[in-house]
Amino acid sequence: MYKIGDAFETDGMRDGQPIYCTVNAYGDCPYCDQCNICHIADPIEDCDDFDAFWDSWEEYDNVDTEEVWEPEEVDLETGFNPYEGEYDYDC
Repeated sequence: MYKIGDAFETDGMRDGQPIYCTVNAYGDCPYCDQCNICHIADPIEDCDDFDAFWDSWEEYDNVDTEEVWEPEEVDLETGFNPYEGEYDYDC
């Protein structure tokens, strides 16, 4: 680890990918740069906001591989369209 500027502990990268601040604290946190990249050595251990979103680095790394929930097709009997979140009426 190295120090960039006054507060940065790392270059803000993990496994070649930037670590973005989970709460967009670029104006409030001294470890967050203007591009919203987190420069804390271990945000999961040292940042309460980051820890609120991710329990482990494994969970953080697998976020893009998790299944995305999709609602079932339109219920034809009630006319409720879960994609729109409202009822479809042909009146």
